[in-house]
Amino acid sequence: HEVFETAERLKVCLKNLNKKKNKNGVKFPKFPSIIGKAKPSYEVMGKNVSAKKIDKAVGFVCAEDIVPYPPGIPLIIKGEIIKKEHVEYLKALKKLKGLISLVISENNAEHVLVVKNKV
Repeated sequence: HEVFETAERLKVCLKNLNKKKNKNGVKFPKFPSIIGKAKPSYEVMGKNVSAKKIDKAVGFVCAEDIVPYPPGIPLIIKGEIIKKEHVEYLKALKKLKGLISLVISENNAEHVLVVKNKV
C-alpha cells in the first residue's frame, strides 16, 4: 500500500515537472507505471556491482537509489529493474541542469551502478 502511495505521489510530481518542461524545451517521456522490483534492496548491497553506461543499463538490476531533487522521490531504487523509460527520464533530467539535481553515484550521471548479472 505504501509503495502504491509513493508511486502516485511520484506521478503527480512528474506531471507538474512535465508542465514546466515547455519553458526549458525538455520533453519528458511517459514514466513506467509498474515497478519491476527484482530483489529487495538489502540483497543488492554488497553484490557483484559495476558501473554501466546509462544507455546500456536497461534490463539490469539497479544497485543504487537514483533521486531527482526536487521532488526528492526516488526515480529508481536498489533492486529495481532499469527500464527504457527510466533511461529516457534520466536523459531528460540531465538537460535541466540548475533546476534538478540528481543524487547518483557519478556526478555527471553518465553511468549507473548495476548488479553485473542481467535479470
